[in-house]
Amino acid sequence: MRRLLVILMLSACGPDGFEPGGDLGALRFDPPPSYREMWARAEACSGRRGNFERIRWWVVPGVKTFEYGTEQPYADGLWDSDGDITLAGGVLSHPMVVRHEMLHALGFGVDHPAVPFRDPCRATWRSWDTTEAFLELPSHLAAYAP
Repeated sequence: MRRLLVILMLSACGPDGFEPGGDLGALRFDPPPSYREMWARAEACSGRRGNFERIRWWVVPGVKTFEYGTEQPYADGLWDSDGDITLAGGVLSHPMVVRHEMLHALGFGVDHPAVPFRDPCRATWRSWDTTEAFLELPSHLAAYAP
């Protein structure tokens, strides 16, 4: 199962022409304070700085993965170069998934270089520290989980 999730997540970054709200039923949301903290961690581990305010956040409510129509059609998170990050409702509090998409937004594109994705940022399923605490969410966002 973990291997399947790696494939789903790693293949889900940045398809051209993806419309976050589109047919997914995705909803815009304001990032909680825990996302700003994770952004600071992503900047620190990657050595890059970026504009957190530029990101538009979307959630696909009630799902663990969503379909978006490329070679690997399922994802739990997705970044696109327009500044959108779309997350499945089931991973809104998952620190590794959120950090993974933030690394894309910090300019690492869609290639998933080992540095920083695996080390030092631990932003892949194989490198993630499973003891890492999940992110705090306000109840209105937590309600989007399946």
